[in-house]
Amino acid sequence: MIDLTSLQGSRFLILGYGLSGKSAAMALKSANKHVSVCDDNKDKIDHTKNDGFEFYDDLTKIDCLVVSPGIIFQGEKTHPIIKKARDLNIDITNDVG
Repeated sequence: MIDLTSLQGSRFLILGYGLSGKSAAMALKSANKHVSVCDDNKDKIDHTKNDGFEFYDDLTKIDCLVVSPGIIFQGEKTHPIIKKARDLNIDITNDVG
C-alpha cells in the first residue's frame, strides 16, 4: 500500500464506495487520516460503518474530496457533491492516477 502519511490535509471524503473508493479509504485510514464516505447507493451505509467509516456528505468538515472512477467529474451531469466542493474551494482529487 502507498504511504500517504505525508499527504496534506487530515480530513477526507471519499465519493463512491466501490472497490476503488474502498481501497482509497483504507489507504487513507492507514495513514491516520480522518475518512468519511459518501455514495449515492444508500445500501452501502452498512458496509461503510462495518469498515469503520462515517457515511455522510458534509463538505464543511473536509480538506479534500476524493472522487472514485465512474463518477461524472465535468460537464452538465457533474455530480452535485463535486459542484459543491468546487464552490467551497475544497481540494478535489481522484483515487487513481
